Amino acid sequence: MQRRRLAPAFVVTLTALAACDKPAKAPHGEHAVKAKHDAKLRQRSVRDPLPAWQEYPGPIEHASTKELNPKDGEGRTIYAGRYGGCYVYLPFPADEPTPPPGTEPPTRAVDCTEVMQDPAWDTCIGGSLLRVASGQCACEQMGNPPPPPATAECPKSSDR
Repeated sequence: MQRRRLAPAFVVTLTALAACDKPAKAPHGEHAVKAKHDAKLRQRSVRDPLPAWQEYPGPIEHASTKELNPKDGEGRTIYAGRYGGCYVYLPFPADEPTPPPGTEPPTRAVDCTEVMQDPAWDTCIGGSLLRVASGQCACEQMGNPPPPPATAECPKSSDR
C-alpha cells in the first residue's frame, strides 16, 4: 500500500490555523498592568468612556516631532495603560529562544509620572504621544503592521 504525503501548502495552512487558535493577548502590556493592579504603584485617572479614536490627517514628519512620553530611571519609555496603570517594555530574556517576529516584548508595571496624570494620555493608550511641528499631537502605536497614527490631545504640561 502506497502512503500518501500531505502537500506542503496544506501543512503550512494547517499550522497557521492552529497558531491562530491561541487566546488573544491583551493589548500593549495590559496583562502586566492588570496583574500588578494591587501593587502600590501610582495610577492615573482614566475617562470613562475613553475618547473615540480618530485617524491623524496626513503623514507625520518624524524629524520635527517631539515624543512626550516620560522615561523611567533606566531610560525606557513609559506608556499609559487602559485601566489606569503605566508600564514599560522589557528586553526579551537572553536565555530564551528568539520569539517570532511581531511578538510583543514583556512588560513591567511602573509608577505613572505626574505628567501622565493629564487627561490627554487617555487619547494615546499604549502608544507614543507626539507633538508635531504644527503644535498638534498624534499618537503612534506599535503593531505588526502598526495601525495608522491617531489624533491625540496635547498634555497641558507640554505647552512649551
